[in-house]
Amino acid sequence: MAEQIKELAARLRTNGFRWEFSNSEIQLLCRLWSTLASGNRITERRLTRLAVQLDVSRDFVNSFVNRTGERDRQGKIVGIMGLSRIRHSHRFRVQGRDLWTWCALDALFLPAALNEKVEIESTCPATGSRMQIRVGPQGIESTNSCDGALTIPHQKCDIDSGNSGEQLRSRFCCLVKFFASREAALDWTCSHECEFSVISIEAGFRLGEVMLSGLLNCGVKSGLRSCCQDFDSG
Repeated sequence: MAEQIKELAARLRTNGFRWEFSNSEIQLLCRLWSTLASGNRITERRLTRLAVQLDVSRDFVNSFVNRTGERDRQGKIVGIMGLSRIRHSHRFRVQGRDLWTWCALDALFLPAALNEKVEIESTCPATGSRMQIRVGPQGIESTNSCDGALTIPHQKCDIDSGNSGEQLRSRFCCLVKFFASREAALDWTCSHECEFSVISIEAGFRLGEVMLSGLLNCGVKSGLRSCCQDFDSG
């Protein structure tokens, strides 16, 4: 499986999914994820405090959030790089709180980035059956579908553009889904024009590790809870 994952990760990078961040961006992203996972909002005041604590300019913070974030209709920041306060297809329960992820792959790599055990709930778009998956920092702990799978589309996406978050959601995340079985996933992909890889849920976790290896190494070694401060007074 390791070689398959490496080849798939290389192909995704060729298509524009590189996820390369500077050290300051990694620290900022980690703290923003931690803020959401702790049940707090990403407010303008919180962003100003983060800029001071990380010794970066507010323009730097604004640029990163605009590039990787998600906003609601009122312009408020509700998500960052895969993790969101508003409803998407994949429920992500962490510390007893319900959040959502932009795609199935996000739901699988974020437990390691957050150093948390989570419960994922999703619906197979082919069969309508409910998917339940428990994931920890080290891998998949349990699933109610032993033959579960997820889809990975192969199409170009410029995540270095001015709004990579929007690019990811509209061109990639909307096609990265959990399925009750490999057969159900293969049937579903036949109704779409782009090419797909269909992989197991375990392989999806490993793919996330490879794609975000530098970021995950930061999170797993120190734990985001220890390197991020609490920002309760947003």
